[in-house]
Amino acid sequence: MNLIYELRVCDGCRHGDLQDRLAKARGWSFHVDVTHLGDTEHICVEVEAAPGFTVPFAAAITREGFLQKTRKLFRREPQTGDDTFDAAVYIEADDEALTLGFLEQLGAKSALWEILAETVDTRQSRVVITREMVRVRATSSNPGVRREAPLYTAVLLHYLELYATERAATRGPYR
Repeated sequence: MNLIYELRVCDGCRHGDLQDRLAKARGWSFHVDVTHLGDTEHICVEVEAAPGFTVPFAAAITREGFLQKTRKLFRREPQTGDDTFDAAVYIEADDEALTLGFLEQLGAKSALWEILAETVDTRQSRVVITREMVRVRATSSNPGVRREAPLYTAVLLHYLELYATERAATRGPYR
């Protein structure tokens, strides 16, 4: 057994389509689209996942580039307290407290980092979380992004589900 962000995974599943097995077991829907970008070696993987539960917040998360650094001059960005993460990742959220509460889970922050770490286009590579859907766009020259983007999207959904369940159990229904 392998342990991937608290998920116990057998060797066969670790190298297979783990996200499909998780989606089936948890009632999530997954759609993955892979394209090559022009004459470059870059691969763009887009993952759209419907978790089957309501996410208590909405957020857009990208690698921090020039545009995001400029936005910070005019807008307050939620900060996790992890200086390395905060310097590399830009967060826009409808509810800062709920988004930061979600990111307190080390596995959630790690899954986001895994999705965004090797992206080459900070303008287009992103994670968008709405109350009903998670959309991931990862552009990379690493061919492993084909397998990793869907896998880490599933891990992200796992942590969203844990967070939503915990919030519902401890605080009652959210708005």
